[in-house]
Amino acid sequence: MANPFPFVASTVLTADQMNGIGERTSFTPTVTSVTGSITTVGALACTYMRVQKMVVVEFDITITTIGTAGGAILFTLPINANSSLMGTGVGRESGVTAAPLFVWHTTTQAQIQKFDGTFTGGNGYRYVGTITYGVA
Repeated sequence: MANPFPFVASTVLTADQMNGIGERTSFTPTVTSVTGSITTVGALACTYMRVQKMVVVEFDITITTIGTAGGAILFTLPINANSSLMGTGVGRESGVTAAPLFVWHTTTQAQIQKFDGTFTGGNGYRYVGTITYGVA
């Protein structure tokens, strides 16, 4: 999507530019863990929308085989985040436990943990949620 921002006074925007604002775009993140390693990442269905300096990411990540992963599940962001603006998100594990999830980010990746800050992961776990963050 071509970014029509910033708007300039007295400038006419085209229909393509207007329709592109907030358009969903698919992306394929790299999925890892804080400690150890994931043996097999399964289905991924991730999209993002950017409106000016705000990005909303929707993620649906399935872990087929957890391996030795621990700490938290990580996935790369489609657009680097402004590290001084702490975006957060929520979700749930919908494959096995239905546990609520907390999501936060660094400059380049999001971190998924159980609502209490502990690791939640196992074979067949599916992480579904959203995170909103600012970009530089």
